[in-house]
Amino acid sequence: MITPGVPVLQLVPICPHSLASRALVFPDSEPVNIYPVNIPGLVMVVDGNGGYYIIPENRVYLERAPYNARFIRLQSPEFFSILREKLGWGLPHIAKPNSVGLP
Repeated sequence: MITPGVPVLQLVPICPHSLASRALVFPDSEPVNIYPVNIPGLVMVVDGNGGYYIIPENRVYLERAPYNARFIRLQSPEFFSILREKLGWGLPHIAKPNSVGLP
């Protein structure tokens, strides 16, 4: 989890085939170079477009755009309130009623 306002670049694998594949977090002030180390290489999909094969001789260079994206929000979301609600933080940890044999 990354709190809003933290200036980072996050790379998240989609449908990883390994539990060891996790999101990577980099400072947004430094560019990131990605390249495969073996064949068949990587398949890169950008914004849902068709995939591009990246072979070991290729490099993918990522850097922060010089402008910020602006979003319209109808409500002011409170990050930790949303996390509490979605992850159940602060709720008592009890068994579900139908998972315990009741008399």
